[in-house]
Amino acid sequence: MSRRSMRALHGDVLEYGTLKEMHLDTARLLVAAMSDSLATRHLVEQAYRQHPELPIIARTHSEPERTYLREHRVDAILAEQELALTMNRHAMALLGCALPVIDDDAIHRPVVPEQVG
Repeated sequence: MSRRSMRALHGDVLEYGTLKEMHLDTARLLVAAMSDSLATRHLVEQAYRQHPELPIIARTHSEPERTYLREHRVDAILAEQELALTMNRHAMALLGCALPVIDDDAIHRPVVPEQVG
């Protein structure tokens, strides 16, 4: 990232100094990969307070948290779901199977078993 003049920061987002160092008001993108959902929510709130149009991508570990973040304009990624999809793609590739295209909407559609006639 440094070759492209982009900075990646590491720190406690609950501390004012870390938030200030992030320069959220001029950021082009915010990627949050924290395990603490309250810290993620705090960061999102602070980011939108300083930069209302900032694109945000955040990792989450629960469907309710994913829903909450998406309702707040965050591109929320459910970590366990992404891990399962990645493992499935690797397994299918090792077996020589065609890789299916899976969109986010398809993941949340209920599976309806075909009727045997």
